[in-house]
Amino acid sequence: MLDLAWWLLGKPKPISVVGVGGAKFGPHGEGYWDFRVPPTEYSRLFGVDDYAGGFIRFEGDVGLQIESFWACHQHPTEETQVELFGTEAGARLRPLTIYRTVDGVPHDTEVSFPRVSQGFDMVADHFIDCVLDGIACEAPLRHGLVVQEMMEGLLRSAVTGREVRWD
Repeated sequence: MLDLAWWLLGKPKPISVVGVGGAKFGPHGEGYWDFRVPPTEYSRLFGVDDYAGGFIRFEGDVGLQIESFWACHQHPTEETQVELFGTEAGARLRPLTIYRTVDGVPHDTEVSFPRVSQGFDMVADHFIDCVLDGIACEAPLRHGLVVQEMMEGLLRSAVTGREVRWD
């Protein structure tokens, strides 16, 4: 979701991040699927964060708040969500809705696109075109590196309790 949100923002250059994270559920035997109670030895061996969140600042006075967790007190039907807030409009990913003001009146537009059943095939075809035909990749490795640096900065901030900056 960080990759998607960053792409929707136009891939601005990250400046700094402040993050929190940890394991609040798993070590106590909570947060497992179907509310099953795991064997006690699972909780003692628990070695992964079950939540993380933070705020990333970018050039151009742009900010991104992100939260990710697999265990929490949340309604089970809540879906992953991306929301954008701009000066001219805002948007929500699910359902895809654009929020803006037209002549002083709120104007919300729900947008529908036909479902693409071959979405992965389209990604694979693009990759093949890049490799075989030298077409410019729409998701180059360097973009993945920037996303990884943002995520690792967030996690480092969570451990140290300090802002992480990229100078």
